[in-house]
Amino acid sequence: MDSTAFVSSSLVTSSRSSTSLMSCSSWNHVSRPKGWSLTLMSLVGISVIGFLVSLTSAQDILSENNFIADHDHDFGCGCMEYWSCITRGGNPYSYCGIHAHEVCCFVPRNAEPIGILPTPSRARCGKKGFDAGHEGEADMAEWPWHAAILEKPQDLYVCGSTLLDESWILTAAHCVDDYLPFVSTIDQILKVRLGEYDVSTTAEPLRHEEFNITNIVIHPGFNNSTLVHDIALLKLERPAKRKQNIDVVCMPKPGDFDHHEKGDEASSASFARNRASSSRQHSHHSTNGSSGEHQCYVTGWGRRSETSEHSLVLKEIHVPLWDHDNCNGALQAQFGPAYHLPDTAVCAGAEGRDACDGDGGGPLVCEKNGQWYQVGIVSFGIGCGRRNVPGVYTRVSAYENWIEETILKEKKRTATSRRQGRQSQFGGGNGELRHLRARRLSPLAR
Repeated sequence: MDSTAFVSSSLVTSSRSSTSLMSCSSWNHVSRPKGWSLTLMSLVGISVIGFLVSLTSAQDILSENNFIADHDHDFGCGCMEYWSCITRGGNPYSYCGIHAHEVCCFVPRNAEPIGILPTPSRARCGKKGFDAGHEGEADMAEWPWHAAILEKPQDLYVCGSTLLDESWILTAAHCVDDYLPFVSTIDQILKVRLGEYDVSTTAEPLRHEEFNITNIVIHPGFNNSTLVHDIALLKLERPAKRKQNIDVVCMPKPGDFDHHEKGDEASSASFARNRASSSRQHSHHSTNGSSGEHQCYVTGWGRRSETSEHSLVLKEIHVPLWDHDNCNGALQAQFGPAYHLPDTAVCAGAEGRDACDGDGGGPLVCEKNGQWYQVGIVSFGIGCGRRNVPGVYTRVSAYENWIEETILKEKKRTATSRRQGRQSQFGGGNGELRHLRARRLSPLAR
């Protein structure tokens, strides 16, 4: 975790067409061919990415061909929570049950479970901005999903993070773990800055925007000593509006970026070949083996080396992915033979190419078919850019279900609180914050 201050928006360096509604009894259903997936939708008045489908306005969810069919024998109606209906591949029609968030749901026999996270098939995501090709330094709006978590009122830099969708931020658990006792007043303590680039000036053609945080959700298995399950979600007070320098990253599926890299020496040789053959904008930097078609970058305002100052302009570092077994072996050489790298982690980096102090919580992104996916979250490392010592990242694809469940549960909680009124569950405030931040944390955290 870092304690850099973004004072007065500047950085002060320091350390670290619809049809009529059909009821359940009619057994009519909007046909949805196998493989067709809903975009993110709005249900019970809660907005998310994609087109909006309002149950209160009695609109059906249309199929890809706007085709309505009678499926008396193929569909059954069930009353369930709306997020369960969506994730099972069903279509919600009307309210039912005793709770406002329960809906009449038709689930086709051949329905495939779908998600709500941004992927190219559901929403526009992962579109990188202009790249002038400056090695090591990003261009303005090049990585529009990169966000900064700041502590009020001094605008102290806490960690990097990523805009997951218009209302959610993805970061490392070690960045925000110590703020949990203050979650009831977290909007007075933390905020997120989107669209930032050069933190030393406000005279930028594309202005950043700031958002209060209203909730923190840390993975229940997070261990602040070993940094296992180092992942957290932050809820924004209001949805962010997408624009040139503010946009969302794509979420990967398990297996999207499987890699068979041999290690740091192969990585360095591969980088040298690629830099000599073509420019960064037009080449796909091979990392040896099946991962060669992917470019991967880590971004942040952290140090460029172990002894340098923090970067004032968003930096970018091209890094190779490591094979899990080789990374485990490299880390055992540092920690001892008893160390075991969890499957929920991914490694990346080469000599002189690594995340560093101050980059924690930020994204490791990789390109596929012209779109960028967040493969990892900066978690920990030994030094920065050392030979045969990769950086360790939280593997985002391993947490797809947890992320979706967390967001959907929050929608339920929000709907309930709107009816009952929000009640504080925690005490505390800024007075104790400084003392709390001295908690035990792995010294390897970035």
